[in-house]
Amino acid sequence: MALEKKNYDVIIVGASIAGCTAANLYAQKGLKVALVEKKKHLDAYKKLCSHHIQSSAVSVFNKIGLSDLIDKAGGVRNGIDAWACNSWIHMRPDASKSKLPTYGYNIRRKKLDPILRKKTIELSNVDYYPGFIVKELLGDGNCFKSVRVVKDNQSLDLESKMIVAADGRNSVIAKLSGAPKEEFENNRFTFFLGYKDLHNAPTKYSRIWMLDPNFAFAFPNDDGVTELGCFFHNSELEAYKNDPYGTLRDLFKALPNGFDLDSGKPEEDVLQLYKMPLILRPPAYKGIAFIGDAAMSTDPIWGMGCSWAVQSADWLVSLSADSLRSGEGIEKSLTNYRKYHKKHTRWHFLQIRNYASGRKLYRIEKLAFVAASKNGAFANKMYDFISRNISLSEYFSVTNFFRILKIHIGNLFVKTSSAN
Repeated sequence: MALEKKNYDVIIVGASIAGCTAANLYAQKGLKVALVEKKKHLDAYKKLCSHHIQSSAVSVFNKIGLSDLIDKAGGVRNGIDAWACNSWIHMRPDASKSKLPTYGYNIRRKKLDPILRKKTIELSNVDYYPGFIVKELLGDGNCFKSVRVVKDNQSLDLESKMIVAADGRNSVIAKLSGAPKEEFENNRFTFFLGYKDLHNAPTKYSRIWMLDPNFAFAFPNDDGVTELGCFFHNSELEAYKNDPYGTLRDLFKALPNGFDLDSGKPEEDVLQLYKMPLILRPPAYKGIAFIGDAAMSTDPIWGMGCSWAVQSADWLVSLSADSLRSGEGIEKSLTNYRKYHKKHTRWHFLQIRNYASGRKLYRIEKLAFVAASKNGAFANKMYDFISRNISLSEYFSVTNFFRILKIHIGNLFVKTSSAN
């Protein structure tokens, strides 16, 4: 095979949401980017997804000019209606009063991934390498800055100042570099299915049901498709695994504000997921930055994969672009990125990992859900936390704890007065 060499400021491996977002942002900074993707087809997309993007990603979408494209493609600006503790919670943050993002997007990856990828590869300082597989990392063993990629009878050495691994939870870059990985058990199994033209399905607001310890969602998406998901404790696996469609049909028909699946048309076969451990890697390792699922892959029950993919790309570019442009060493930038990533995700990850055990809601969580069903302002604070716009400590702060108590005490007085 003929060996060619090409030089870039940064090499990004993986052209899905995280990789393409990073490529866009680096290109905006005037850096030359190599974007390597193992899949050959431009319209390739990730199938394992809730297709729900939290509001915490929207500011980055605006930054790279993606929001308008999502709107034009029929993406649904979402809010959340949640059923928990026998009550509905309507989360409707007011954009005129909130400093935080007040909506996310529901759009199927079948549409989103090609839109973002096509936008990215049209940039003049992004070179796209579809169908290329990374075979080797090149460096001194302590710091990797180049990759050897192959496609058919072609072999290339791509040289750079930094490598970005955006190649998912089963990251090839992580394996080649020897990056350590922690795995945590997920004690729920999952069924996903897209349906078109469902009668009585939500059309604007994402609908979730906290069934304690089980969980279900219905997310309105583009082209009249509703993405459905259910999560059951592993102890129920034998009862449901032989008939996933029947399980979904019976569940959604019985839910509060549920619907009959026979009123619509399935878009595909049921996607069945029986083992989905949570994965955690260091965000930076031996000169390589890990973003998206390559750095942290969590429980899909919370719909955070796309949002953290976008945000981690933004954090990395913000902290490394100046060093890459100036030619300075990137070690300090990677250290800062590692610390920043940990600071903004650590407690969220611990909360998600804890709930992935399959446990039921804690008493304080139940009190919070009931309070949110009684008080719109607190429901919006819950939205800020669920969308990961605020930290766990901000959500369960002393102030919010007393707010929960105040709501419950006020509700108790109302009930007492009504009884008299």
